[in-house]
Amino acid sequence: MKPIPTLSTVAFLLALLVTTSHAWGKDGHSIIAAIAQSLLTPAALKGSLALLAHDTPPSPSLANVSSWADAMTHTPQFKWSGPLHFTNVQDSSPACITKTGYGNCTFVYKRDCVDREGNNPGFCNAGAIANYTTRLIKGLGSSKTSTATPTVQALKFLVHFVGDIHQPLHCGMLADRGGVKINVQFPVNDQGSKWNLHNVWDFGLIVNHEGLEGEWAPVAKDLQQQLKGWDTNAWQQLTDPKTWVQESLDQATRYAYRFANGTEIPRTTGYDDQIVLGDSLAPYMSHGGVIEVQLAKAGVRLATLLNGIWK
Repeated sequence: MKPIPTLSTVAFLLALLVTTSHAWGKDGHSIIAAIAQSLLTPAALKGSLALLAHDTPPSPSLANVSSWADAMTHTPQFKWSGPLHFTNVQDSSPACITKTGYGNCTFVYKRDCVDREGNNPGFCNAGAIANYTTRLIKGLGSSKTSTATPTVQALKFLVHFVGDIHQPLHCGMLADRGGVKINVQFPVNDQGSKWNLHNVWDFGLIVNHEGLEGEWAPVAKDLQQQLKGWDTNAWQQLTDPKTWVQESLDQATRYAYRFANGTEIPRTTGYDDQIVLGDSLAPYMSHGGVIEVQLAKAGVRLATLLNGIWK
């Protein structure tokens, strides 16, 4: 993956792929990062926080930098990175595109992890995780670059992109841009009710579960307790980000594009055409619901990745 694509490619990508949505919102990313930090080995905890101390003193933490990559998409230096937050699946097979919605859809790395021109292989969240893992390891292995800005940035990108890849609609279908083209009415506490389906999964369901945006710490602690009853070893055994994309895509077609009763959420044709969701998706953020599981899974896998780097 090229560190900075050509200007023409950037313009094309920004026009067609980047949305105003950010996976999980700040609270979701903070939850994932807090879970991950609680599972780090002593070496990984010391190493990662020491690295972040060069960038975010005096109290570095994974949670404090977990949304840095989102903020950077709004800067001239890092606008090009916007598409790395997503994988846009282009499966048009009859098995995937059915009369009633999405069926069994398949992620193909060579087809889906590229820019819209079919260039820049690895230009998606799965490719970004592989790329920045390599960069972080390389930076830590060099005495000249172990605390350099690119090495610190590699860690911050990893913290964020591992979260992104576990938001099902960030590995959704290109046809609706991961739910961005599906307009809905869904009241979010103190934030209005007109959104798209992607927004609801990014932050709406999480904020309503918290009660007030920013109150993410109790949710993180609750999920840490729930981890004791889940088969986290199975999660840790899948270490290839490409398998994480397929897993999230399956969650998207099975849950995110559907009401909790299993019926397909209708597609909308314009902003004024809005699907009323009400409380129909609440079970997804309930105790042990699919969103809670995805947040926890992201935290476990981020910790596993970092523990492997700081052996």
